[in-house]
Amino acid sequence: MNTIHSSKEYKCDRCDYRSKSKCNLTRHVNGLHSLTEFKCDQCDYINKSKYNLTKHVNVRHGLNEFKCDQCEYVTKRKYFLTAHLNSYHRSNEFQCEHCEYVTKYKTYFIKHMKRRHSLIEFKCVLCEYKCMNNENFTRHMKIIHGSKVYKCDRCNFTTKLKLSLTRHVSGLHGLTEFKCDQCNYVTKRKNLLATHLSSHHGSHEFKCEYCEYTTKCKSYFLRHMRARHSFIEIKCKLCKYKTMNKVTFASHMKIIHGSKEYKCDHCDYVTKTKSNLTTHVNGHHGSTEFKCDRCDYVTRWKTALNTHVNGRHGSDDLKCEHCWYTTKSKVYFMRHMKKRHT
Repeated sequence: MNTIHSSKEYKCDRCDYRSKSKCNLTRHVNGLHSLTEFKCDQCDYINKSKYNLTKHVNVRHGLNEFKCDQCEYVTKRKYFLTAHLNSYHRSNEFQCEHCEYVTKYKTYFIKHMKRRHSLIEFKCVLCEYKCMNNENFTRHMKIIHGSKVYKCDRCNFTTKLKLSLTRHVSGLHGLTEFKCDQCNYVTKRKNLLATHLSSHHGSHEFKCEYCEYTTKCKSYFLRHMRARHSFIEIKCKLCKYKTMNKVTFASHMKIIHGSKEYKCDHCDYVTKTKSNLTTHVNGHHGSTEFKCDRCDYVTRWKTALNTHVNGRHGSDDLKCEHCWYTTKSKVYFMRHMKKRHT
């Protein structure tokens, strides 16, 4: 790996800085060319580099502690104290918009939302901020931690560095595969699958006939039908075709498998599906046995008996002396003699 990529360099497009590490280039751009300013919440210090701000806080204000006057909470950051006060000691009441639940404590409110309404809590990996709303979380990341945020499309992980996101995905989601349900395309990235679907299958949309839901992804459509309308997926036993609609399934069977017929070798029953034939045989001919009249061979299938007779006793032909009838089965020969010559 080092031999292959040892000559690759990352160049800054704003100055002459060069590095063999993409992470170092990102740190350089954020430190020297970033438009974002990081302000110290304990004095008037301002810097374009978050790293320099952190160093400043540790050197200048490292011994300072901000204590909550209502409990034993202690922190070295004024911002964290403010967040703590708003979360645990806020006088305002938190009202649930989905039911009549009311509480003065944010932690209880979040717990209620998770248990009763299955909402996901968004946690900032750069600070202690938490919320239940995606828009508020995005606004927090933009204002507090800069404008560029990389989000994992498989969990709630967020970061300002693309490299960190790549490492996160490789470490936690590396074995996950996203498969296209309309062709053989496979990828480890959900966003690449979405791009593939819009590029190659974008003209086709799955529309729900019971509500206004539409999607370009067949798997999402099937999930919607099962969850919202309690539909059962119907699978074709002759091929891989699947559908949620009985009429569509019947049309598929007629058009695709219409010429295929399954015949019962015990009677005149005919069907276009193998499963129906199996059900018919088990229900109507379950106890029927076909015995070879020349040996001890027994089977439940007439075709199997014919195969056995032809294979084991194929050279013996029984010829009728009154007509041209010939057979290899003694049973058929006796039946012929009774019907035709008695």
